[in-house]
Amino acid sequence: MIRSIDQQLKTDFGLPLGLASTQSWETVCARLNRPVPDGIDPKSCFIKVLDPASGTGIFLLRLVRHIRATCMAHWAALSPDARTKRWAAYVRGSKG
Repeated sequence: MIRSIDQQLKTDFGLPLGLASTQSWETVCARLNRPVPDGIDPKSCFIKVLDPASGTGIFLLRLVRHIRATCMAHWAALSPDARTKRWAAYVRGSKG
């Protein structure tokens, strides 16, 4: 399910990082030539994850692992220390 959604975000919505994307609704909708839906903050992140039946949390764990692997691959040219700092910033919601 995670890989499928990730691929759909990449192909159908033009998000090269898929689930790891931090693009806003405003950016995504502008690229797709569509208006931002009513009630949505245009500056808010397009990707949000909800697992209402988290149970043991394995889906969320795998999702975070998938996002981390995507980010690390995206930052492959950086030093290990720089990648670690970028990941920490990403997790805090800072620019990553």
